[in-house]
Amino acid sequence: MLETQTADVCSRFVRATDHKEGISVSTESVTYGRDTEESPLRQIDQRVKIYKEFILDERTGVQWILSIPAEVKYRKDVEVFGINYPQKSYRPQMPTTGFLHGSQLSKSLLWTLLDEVPLAQPVFLDITNGATPKKVHEESLAYNAAGALYDFIRFDLQGEEEVASYEEKIISDMRLLQRFEKHLRNKHYAWWSVIYPWMNENLTNVLAKEFNRRVGGGRVYYGLNVHVPVLIVNGPVWRYRPPAIEPCGGFLTRVRVPHWPGILRRFLIRYTAEAPLVITNMNGLPKILRLCLKWFRETEKTMKQVDKQILARWPIEAAFYRAVIAKHSQDDPGDRLQSDLDIFDWL
Repeated sequence: MLETQTADVCSRFVRATDHKEGISVSTESVTYGRDTEESPLRQIDQRVKIYKEFILDERTGVQWILSIPAEVKYRKDVEVFGINYPQKSYRPQMPTTGFLHGSQLSKSLLWTLLDEVPLAQPVFLDITNGATPKKVHEESLAYNAAGALYDFIRFDLQGEEEVASYEEKIISDMRLLQRFEKHLRNKHYAWWSVIYPWMNENLTNVLAKEFNRRVGGGRVYYGLNVHVPVLIVNGPVWRYRPPAIEPCGGFLTRVRVPHWPGILRRFLIRYTAEAPLVITNMNGLPKILRLCLKWFRETEKTMKQVDKQILARWPIEAAFYRAVIAKHSQDDPGDRLQSDLDIFDWL
């Protein structure tokens, strides 16, 4: 079975990488849900999880998690062809959430995940004996797989939908939110158009130091999560590069997922309305896993090289950003929007 083969490939990857350089790697099939009549349990065929805890400074530790959920689709006599998007088309961003949302520290994250993987639109063809194309496969494999994968991602990230934190209360006590709201009223600005310039000008290093004093001493570990959804097929994967068609280990595509990102748009550090999906097969899966691990390591190194002042400022910046989002999103119908013209995407 293709599911068994996928589990074997993932298990070999785990054996080769687990407990090296302080990184924990695991793989398993995941059953999730509430187990009710209205919401029965569902399953993801395989999820590879890469995890590491590391220290940024005396106040900040990071619980760094990269999840690679995979849907496996066996379809007899079906082959996948990747057709290039127009030149300069945007690459969809992997769903990322974490403590540094809204802060300058978030800019230290590398946004080059799977840049080595080509961007293409999938076409699934029924091909008899690997030689004679018959027709376009009728099932929307990419769309269906993405729906299942992003259902799991929503479930996995549901803890992001939090009530006001202690840090946000400090922001209120320091009257920073009140000052920002007064600025908006006086200038008749939209909050999302001026929040970053206002933060840069008004959240001074002195205020950052006072905020950190009120939060208290000691190191706290904060979560940082990235998801890389993958569709694994049994047939060959090809890439059409005019005038040639050549074998391909996999490619990245964009999918319109129903109700994505929904309320998560408030919490995702970066995302696109068209959600990313990696399409590969048994031959290409090991390389996809290796590229994810390579990016995981490189991002940790980049974050550790961040200027100390940026590290000192991220707590007040992130808390202020969350407080503003909470205030201005209470009655926001935009949670249901799916558009590239999205204020949270602009931010």
